[in-house]
Amino acid sequence: MRSIQHYLLFLLAFILITPAIAAEQFPKPSDGKIHEGTFVQFKPTPSNDLIIDHSYWNAFLGKTVLDTGPSTRIYYNPRIATTGTNIRTGHSSRYAMEGNKINFYDFEKEHIEAVRIYHKSLTEFANTYDVTVFPKSEQLAFWLNLHNSLAIGLIAEAYPIRQPSRIFLKEHDEYLQNAKIITIKGVPLSLTDIREKIVYKNWEDPVVFYGFFRGEIGSPSINPQAFTGNNVKYLLADNAKEFVNALRGYDKGNVSKLYEEIAPYYFKNYRSDMKSHLSNYMRDDVSEELDEFGIIGFSKYSYDICDLSRGTSTGSHLNVQIMNGLEGVRLDTSGAVTGIQGTGVQRGLSIGTDHNFVEELNKKFEKLEEMGLLGSQGVVTIEDVPTKGNVDE
Repeated sequence: MRSIQHYLLFLLAFILITPAIAAEQFPKPSDGKIHEGTFVQFKPTPSNDLIIDHSYWNAFLGKTVLDTGPSTRIYYNPRIATTGTNIRTGHSSRYAMEGNKINFYDFEKEHIEAVRIYHKSLTEFANTYDVTVFPKSEQLAFWLNLHNSLAIGLIAEAYPIRQPSRIFLKEHDEYLQNAKIITIKGVPLSLTDIREKIVYKNWEDPVVFYGFFRGEIGSPSINPQAFTGNNVKYLLADNAKEFVNALRGYDKGNVSKLYEEIAPYYFKNYRSDMKSHLSNYMRDDVSEELDEFGIIGFSKYSYDICDLSRGTSTGSHLNVQIMNGLEGVRLDTSGAVTGIQGTGVQRGLSIGTDHNFVEELNKKFEKLEEMGLLGSQGVVTIEDVPTKGNVDE
C-alpha cells in the first residue's frame, strides 16, 4: 500500500520533452479547441518527436503482475475440491497455466484509485493535446496502455468475478467490452472501439493485437512492463511469441477465437494469411504442428479471469517473492525454499490462491527449466500469511 501511495504522490505528468520546449507548446488542434467528430480524428499524422512517459504505469504493473513464463503446451488438470461438497473453487480452464496473472485478490482501494488516476490522466491528456501528431510508436503505446488500464481498473472494481466479460456497467447499460466508458475529442469510446476503430484501422501489422489485454485467460497476456514508444515493437513481439506458442493461441489446427476479430483487418485470405502470420512467431515444435494440421477452426475460448484463484479465495493467502534471472525454481506451499539460483532484484506479491494451482505452477517452472525456456521468470519463496477471508463474503 505504501508503494501505491508513493506513486500517487509523485504522479505529476505524462510527457517528457526536450528542455527547449515549454508545456504551452504541446500539440493542440489548429484552433486550440476540441471538436466533436468521428473516428477519422484518430488517424495518425505524426509530425513531432515528443515522448509520452508511462513510468507510473510501468511501476504499477511491476508490482501487480506475476510473470508465469511461456507455455509448456501442457493442459492444466484441475482437481475437484476436497471440502466434502465437490464444488470446484479454483481454476478449471485447460489454459490456466498460460499467460501472466494479475493479483486482483489483494487490490485495495488505493490500487484501484491508482489505476483510475492513470487512465483518467491519459484521457484528459488526449482531450487537451493532439495525440495524432506524436510519433506513431508513441501513439500506439498510448492506446495500448489506455485500453489495458481501463480494463484492469473496471475488472478490479467488479472483483471478485469469475469472467470479466460478464461485467455489466449499469451506468452505461452495456457489458464491459462495448460500454462507452470514456470520451475523447467528443467521441464516446469503448474498449472494442479502441481496438477496432482506432488501432486495427490505422496500424498495418497484426502484431498490435497482442498488446490488448482483456483480463481473461484466453486473452493475450499482460506484460509486467508498460508500453512505451521505445519498447512497444519488442514487447508486442514478445507477447506474440507467448500467445502463438501457447495452446490458447494454436492447438492442433485450432486457433484462438480472438483471431476472428482481427481477420477483417489483417487476414483477407484467411487461412494462408493467418498461417504466414503465425509462422513468424512459432517455435520449431509448434511450427511442425502447424505444418501437420494447418488451420481448421477455432479453439474453445477461456473467459475465466486471469488471476490466481478464478475470482474466489480458497483460504490460502500466500506471500510470493519473485527474482529476476532465476533458475532452478521450486514453489513450496509449506514455506520451504529449494533450488534457488541466480541473482536479481526481488519484488513481493501477496496472493490469494489454491494449493493445487501453486503445485501445478511449480511443475510448469520445472518443465520450463527442462525445456530451456525458463528465462527470467520464477517464484522464489511462498509462505502462508493471515488471510482476509473468503472474497465472496
